[in-house]
Amino acid sequence: MGWKKKFGLPSAMTMEVIGIKSYNTYKKTFEDLVEWGFFEVVERSKNQYTANIIALSKIDKAPDKANAKHLIKQDQSTEQSNDSIIKPNKLKNEETKKSSRFSPPSMKEVYCYMIEKKTTKEIAASECQKFVNFYESKNWYVGKNKMSKWKSAVSGWLSRMDSKTENQNNNPTSRIPIG
Repeated sequence: MGWKKKFGLPSAMTMEVIGIKSYNTYKKTFEDLVEWGFFEVVERSKNQYTANIIALSKIDKAPDKANAKHLIKQDQSTEQSNDSIIKPNKLKNEETKKSSRFSPPSMKEVYCYMIEKKTTKEIAASECQKFVNFYESKNWYVGKNKMSKWKSAVSGWLSRMDSKTENQNNNPTSRIPIG
């Protein structure tokens, strides 16, 4: 009882048995095995649903070829994987620096930021007081979430204040005296 000299290797069945879901991955692996000398292709399949006809090689030279090619590929992929391992760690460290705990701004910080945003000193003085008092009463929560960027909240506060004054100037309500 011996091996057949050539036999069919159905792609879909082989992929299912070895657990490869992508045909492209199967094809690349198949080509690697051919290149390394584990078997020879007698007849190529026409598509992924037909079988390749292959003939097994003598296994005396194949492991040496495969090992040499594998070491080259491993060196290349190790360099790439080390890069990809290092990058997330850097990003993680940067994220922890950025996402440090929120500390509420002082009245002076809010006032200076409002002046920086081109608000008049009188408006900045009154609005920074209102801003700080409002968010202190809410324990610096915005909805259900703790505030993370107070400068963004100040910008929103100022834009809402501007839109309120525009609405009041554009739509004066006329009061008609009764009686």
